[in-house]
Parts: sequence; structure tokens; C-alpha cells
Amino acid sequence: MARQKLKSLITCFTPDGDYFAVLSPSGIVKIWNTKSGSLVAEWKQTDAPSEASISCMACSFIGKKRRKEHGTCLLAVGSNAGEVFAVDVFTGEEKWKSPGCHADGIVGLSFTNRGRILHTVGNDGIASEMNSESGEVVRTFKVSKTHISSSASCDEQLLAIASGKIRIFRWESGKELLKFSADGAS
Repeated sequence: MARQKLKSLITCFTPDGDYFAVLSPSGIVKIWNTKSGSLVAEWKQTDAPSEASISCMACSFIGKKRRKEHGTCLLAVGSNAGEVFAVDVFTGEEKWKSPGCHADGIVGLSFTNRGRILHTVGNDGIASEMNSESGEVVRTFKVSKTHISSSASCDEQLLAIASGKIRIFRWESGKELLKFSADGAS
């Protein structure tokens, strides 16, 4: 029996870890409550980039998350083409689109400040801070001279990126705190 190739899922947690979002190969995003396991929201992309071109996503609640009618569940999606867009998954309304945010594609997205700020990292070696309500770029700083393969941010303060080396930056200042070899060599 031939082995089938599994299609990748794109996933993310909200900053507080209370919710988990999954983008399936069919283009449907489902968001679950991690404590109860209940489905909170579902969204199907319409004119958004195709599933194959989406590189990452981030999800955050803005306002009161316990009552749908008083809060917004904002989903930010990054593409391999460098576009970032945000949608309210409760209403399906696209909030904003930022084409060409990072020319070589988006590597990572993360929300901070209770969902009011969106951090982006691009393959172009640039990290950006955006107003999540408007999509306006507030500031940028250089994190690498070479192509970035991966990024991670577990809190509102630190950013880790991997290119030829692994680098740790402070989001607030853009200052590099650590740099070391990805393979453990000196």
C-alpha cells in the first residue's frame, strides 16, 4: 500500500494559551477553547491567499473574549508573497490588508499588548511592529542580513530568529541579546 503524503496544518495559540487555531489544507480555520475543548469560531477564507501560499498565522482576542458580541477574535495571516491581512473570525470581516509587508515572505507573526500590536518577521531579515487595528507599520528593525528560516516569540519581550545563526532580540529596543550557532558549534 502506497504511503500518502500528509498536507501540512498551520497552527497557533492565542498569547495566553486559552485558544488554539488550526488552518486545514481545505482552507478552513477552526479555533478551539483549550480548557473545554469546545469549538469557538470557524472561518473559511474566500479571497484570501490560497492555503499553499499561507506561511503562518496568529490569533488574539481583543476586548472581552467570553462574550462574542463584545469582543473580536482577530486572526492575522502571513503569506509567502509577503502579504499580511487580518480578519475578525466571528464576523468574517476583513479588517485590513498590508500587501508587500515583507518582500520575500512572512516567517512569523505574534500578537502582544492584549492583541493591539502585531509583530511580524519576514524572510527579508526585517522585524516589524504593526497596529493590529489598522495594519499600519509602527516601526521596523533589522534582525538578519540573510534569509530567515524560522522565528519564535513566547512572550511580549523576546524574539528568536534562525538563519545561519540563532539570534535573540528584545522587541522593545530591537537590540540583539544573544547570538549562537544553530548546530551547537562555537
